[in-house]
Amino acid sequence: METSAMLIVGLGNPGKDYERTRHNAGFMAIDVFAKANGFRWKHEPTLRANIAEGNVNDRKVILMKSTTFMNASGEAVRLVMDRFHVNAKSMIVLSDDVALALGSLRVRSEGGAGGHNGLKSIIQHIGSQIFWRIKLGVNPPPENVSLETYVLNRFMKEEHGVIDRAVAKAGEILGSVPESLIETTYTV
Repeated sequence: METSAMLIVGLGNPGKDYERTRHNAGFMAIDVFAKANGFRWKHEPTLRANIAEGNVNDRKVILMKSTTFMNASGEAVRLVMDRFHVNAKSMIVLSDDVALALGSLRVRSEGGAGGHNGLKSIIQHIGSQIFWRIKLGVNPPPENVSLETYVLNRFMKEEHGVIDRAVAKAGEILGSVPESLIETTYTV
């Protein structure tokens, strides 16, 4: 029996204005993984995504960054899943999480959106909550800053080292997919 491809989705917003923002932690992590494993990105307008294909541990892996904005990520994920015949259980989504401290990562095999609009869009478009996710902590917003403003702001200079270690750890976790994924929390 042939094993289906693994789809790894990095969540974020497209464009230079959003690079290294808290909401783009998923893009940052998938870029580190792609570079470390020799994946090359190509723009696929019909899929509304940038795609990279390769093999990890003798398994076909498709990397994806949506070219839609975060709130419409599910549209692109559905298109890519259909094109490559990937089921939800063979998908890993990398996202930011304001409920986790900066430098923390949480690996889960299923669950709700937890208020994250990108995850909410994916769940809505694929009709399942059963897919792996690696959540990268970005700290909760200060009391006087709205959630939207906070996640669209760049990391502060003093946070760069911690987020860089966190995205590197996410890449390390992805390097063992899918056999070694377990539900756990890491701190870098």
